[in-house]
Amino acid sequence: MAAESTAESAPLLIPDFALRSRVAGAAQTEEDYRMTGMAGIKAMNDALAHVEKTIADFTTVLDFGCGPARVLQHLRQPGRRQELHGADIDPEAIGWCREHIDYAVFETNAALPPLPYPDRKFDFIYALSVFSHLDKEMQQAWLSEMARLLRPGAPLYLTFSGRFVFDRFREDFPPEAIREFDASGFTFIHNMGAEFYRYPQWYQTSLQDMRFLAGELPKDLQIVYYAARGHTGWQDALLCVKH
Repeated sequence: MAAESTAESAPLLIPDFALRSRVAGAAQTEEDYRMTGMAGIKAMNDALAHVEKTIADFTTVLDFGCGPARVLQHLRQPGRRQELHGADIDPEAIGWCREHIDYAVFETNAALPPLPYPDRKFDFIYALSVFSHLDKEMQQAWLSEMARLLRPGAPLYLTFSGRFVFDRFREDFPPEAIREFDASGFTFIHNMGAEFYRYPQWYQTSLQDMRFLAGELPKDLQIVYYAARGHTGWQDALLCVKH
């Protein structure tokens, strides 16, 4: 494990290659790990500007799908009251977080809700590249869970693989997946191998356009911002507010 720091932050703890490769594959160097975490913060702040907020304005935050806290570590504000939480399906990632990060609370979640938090617990939730891996039924279940956990007026930021990613890899997808996406705006593909981690069969690759996802949102989540490729130039970004 390595540690890096900037002038305005505590040292960033970086897990070993095997663990961080589950986040972004073999290209994930230590510098990549640090920079992509910072890029995630910038993308969220760009979205939150549409509700006149920044991440620093929130004190009770959930990183849903936190992995080894690549992004969550950038949220720490020493000397300020904060309640930071992370949840993930990967018990090894959560074990690493619990061992190395003492200013946040981490939970291993099951395939389906609920998470072990009370209703209206959080004033901000983000889920980076979670809704790019779930089928329709699981996506609906977890969107409803996000709505349950948000306080009224609180935002949810999520990313997903949209039309840009679909068009980029269209020729690599099975014909039936292409037909499904073209017809409905959604497809779910079992194509994640075990090179870095043996992912569950329910956690694979989903692609969807914005119109499909908008129709899946719970009625108490209102869209306030959407940007194609809005998250670091790759995944689409969506910001909703709980009403």
